[in-house]
Amino acid sequence: MKEINWKTKIHIEQGDLCGEILSSSEGFDYYSYKGIPYAKPPVLDLRFQAPVEPEPWTGIFNATEHGNRSVSISLATYDTVGSEDCLYLNVYTRELPNPDTKLKAVMFWIHGGGFWSGSGDTDFHSPDFLLTEDVVLVTINYRLAFEGFLTVNDPEKAKVCQNIGIRDMIMALKWVKKNIAAFNGDPNNVTIFGESYGSLAAHVLICSPLARGLFHKAICQSGTSLISYDERAYIRNMPQFIAELLGEKFDNEEEAVEYIKSVPAETIIKTGNVLSQYCIGKYERLFGPVIEKSNEFHDAVLPDDPEILLKRGDFNKVPLLIGTNSHDGMLYTTKLYLHRLIPPNILDSQSLVPRFLELKHDTHESIKVGNRILKFYYGLETPSMRNVEKYNKYHTDINFNYQTKKAVKYHLKHKAGPVYLYKFSFDSRCNLYKKIFDVNSPGAGHGDELTYLFSTKYHEKLRFGINERNTMLRLVTYWTNFAKYGNPNPIEPDPLFKTEWKPVQENVYNHQNIGKTIRHYNEQPDDKTMQFWDQLFKEYGHEF
Repeated sequence: MKEINWKTKIHIEQGDLCGEILSSSEGFDYYSYKGIPYAKPPVLDLRFQAPVEPEPWTGIFNATEHGNRSVSISLATYDTVGSEDCLYLNVYTRELPNPDTKLKAVMFWIHGGGFWSGSGDTDFHSPDFLLTEDVVLVTINYRLAFEGFLTVNDPEKAKVCQNIGIRDMIMALKWVKKNIAAFNGDPNNVTIFGESYGSLAAHVLICSPLARGLFHKAICQSGTSLISYDERAYIRNMPQFIAELLGEKFDNEEEAVEYIKSVPAETIIKTGNVLSQYCIGKYERLFGPVIEKSNEFHDAVLPDDPEILLKRGDFNKVPLLIGTNSHDGMLYTTKLYLHRLIPPNILDSQSLVPRFLELKHDTHESIKVGNRILKFYYGLETPSMRNVEKYNKYHTDINFNYQTKKAVKYHLKHKAGPVYLYKFSFDSRCNLYKKIFDVNSPGAGHGDELTYLFSTKYHEKLRFGINERNTMLRLVTYWTNFAKYGNPNPIEPDPLFKTEWKPVQENVYNHQNIGKTIRHYNEQPDDKTMQFWDQLFKEYGHEF
């Protein structure tokens, strides 16, 4: 643990703490406070339960080292990392409160990683870029995998809380509301933002009554809550499956849960790879939010399907900045997916039929629709590893573009606030996440925009050129201006921003294409493919 720097001393509800003063890669100093507990450690009797308010401490809390990340799988090594004791957050600020400053806009980051990997640590989420625009940045760790998203059929009988990972985020937002002014942050100007499953989580928070009043704007990057929640969305008997993989068999859920509680999280997580393989072709996902009912112990995070909540206007109405990357579907053409998922499915056109259509497999309609989708994306070509970019395009459209379009439409329908839509298309040798996933295809892949929002442990080797530098300045300006003012456009004229970013209107699908240059369009992104899906969903009674 580093020595205490008394110049960083502040007081929050839990007690006094000190952090450190660090120098950024952009030439300024900032205050860093790492590893602050925002809830009691979720261990022993608190395991698989909703987070509980943190305990106060005596003396000085030394906030110079990151807290533990959740027990999870490292995407770099596929090793098990982390701890059950993981509910910690980090705060970064350029200034502490003094008579000459005013409170700054707060940006609350939710990391992605499929709900079974990742953290808010500076390895991938250093504040150097975002703090150039003088905001206060909060990054969090939350429970992942089975610790955060164990699904059960009867939560009351099993004595297990549902949507725990989302509840952790809500607890962290409550902590921000109580304490962020001590870091010169404005508790009345908080923007949640996330990418991939972090974006999905941010959109769930938009839909959750438990998050009402805890944030004031939202940024969703390549992910929404508009996923499937039916009986085939996720494994219903997860505790029994886990127990059986660990060598124990139970006839009922309650006994299986009791057994799991006695097993270390580091052991349970190792069943994840087997269960994810089992999910292929049977379930949409292994981990994620679920619809739940309020009970005597807990109010529901998601009382209904988010699409139903959005349709009837029962959601948190805040300004929204939302978009996708030009080749988000590249996520499905990484080596992991190519070798594990595509070979058994690539010639089966029915694998392309979205679950939302609710067509039974191997029926005439399912086969007909599958062939129609296949023809639209492949034309006369036969699907193979040689034309996998078409598979990429299919996933970009159905898993990202179309769901984003729906989210925008619902937000507009209920006049929930301005909506700023983007398409990130900047392709560069520096796009970090293509490097991490070892993908060489052209285009902006899933997560590539993060290269220009956060500095990482890899950035020294990336060596930004003028185009990369300009992209970083544009994204940071857009994101932080939206957080400050609810409008991403620069306040003063700037040659880097030659076109105004107009919000989406009811009949004008304005969007900003952020590539090597910035282009503004007044039509929906990927218009041809969106029309195809509009027509298909309309024919099968799923028009929105």
